[in-house]
Amino acid sequence: MLGSSKTEFDDPSPNGFGTTFTSNLTSFGGGLGLATQLGKNVSFDTILAYNSIITKDTEDDPLNERTIISGVQLKLGFSIYIP
Repeated sequence: MLGSSKTEFDDPSPNGFGTTFTSNLTSFGGGLGLATQLGKNVSFDTILAYNSIITKDTEDDPLNERTIISGVQLKLGFSIYIP
């Protein structure tokens, strides 16, 4: 996923201020999964995945600062198939 976000803050008081933040958002990931059949209509599912999200301000960023959130996920679950 690639995209951008824009956030505006406005103070409703008479001497209030208005500020706008704009940033870019990049997200990528992938994973592998395995489903084990437990019966005719039920399976146990496992997924091992990696995801990363990076945000970077597009305005007033002289130090080129970024926020990176990433990690490995283990997802477990059951699937029920209704015929």
